[in-house]
Amino acid sequence: MAAPSDLDLDHVARLARLALTPEEKARFAGQIGDIIAYIALLKEVDVTGVERKSGGLSADARLRAARIAAEADFARVTLSGE
Repeated sequence: MAAPSDLDLDHVARLARLALTPEEKARFAGQIGDIIAYIALLKEVDVTGVERKSGGLSADARLRAARIAAEADFARVTLSGE
């Protein structure tokens, strides 16, 4: 799919600090067009009755306790690749 006509690819590339060749711009235009089409498709999904979430975890989710590692443990893990 082609990018929407009102999308300024040069501006998007500048924001992303990308120096794109003309070939890359052509490929990127198609890819961003596909992404925008997929988002439009997602907007059509009926989400009636689906509870909104602000993140991946619920507010009462239990997380593991933090463990402070000794400096020697950090060096061992870092050097051994564990």
